[in-house]
Amino acid sequence: MKKILIVCFFVFLFPLFGFAWGDCPYDLVNDEYPGQCGRYIDTNNDKICDHSQENPILSSQDKSDIVSQNVNTQKNNEKNAYNFVGITAITFVLYLFTFLLVKYKKISIVLHKRIWNIFLLMTFLVTAFSGIVLVIKINYGISIGFPNLLKNHVEFGIAMAIVSIFHILWNIPYFKTIFKFKK
Repeated sequence: MKKILIVCFFVFLFPLFGFAWGDCPYDLVNDEYPGQCGRYIDTNNDKICDHSQENPILSSQDKSDIVSQNVNTQKNNEKNAYNFVGITAITFVLYLFTFLLVKYKKISIVLHKRIWNIFLLMTFLVTAFSGIVLVIKINYGISIGFPNLLKNHVEFGIAMAIVSIFHILWNIPYFKTIFKFKK
């Protein structure tokens, strides 16, 4: 299993790492000192992070294109709020579906728990991997080829949190034995 995970990382994920400079990891414009992240740099001494400024060598046409891209990015960010209610509802409906399958003896309780433990593992792996990629992107300026990485990280984290609540509720008797105090 370990070998499969290592091979998958190097074959599928490692080539997506690309190196780039000049983009603010927070998509800020004219970020003043001390800056929002550890990548603050000011080579022209104007007390504004160079990563959040446009390249002074660009032509006026390039500058107008950047302004229109920034306006479009702001509009997209407003439309793309995190979908907490939708993810929570879908997760509860899927859980209810598998719970009813157990109740009507179509699947066993063991299979039901196995399905949800696998779902918990998958959401954890996506959340953990995307979190690490985001840290690398912000701290080291390595541009990654995943669109909407932060949004996916948060939304998979929401699903993971909901499924972990199911997991905790299943294991309450186990937790009671762990925290039982002897008199």
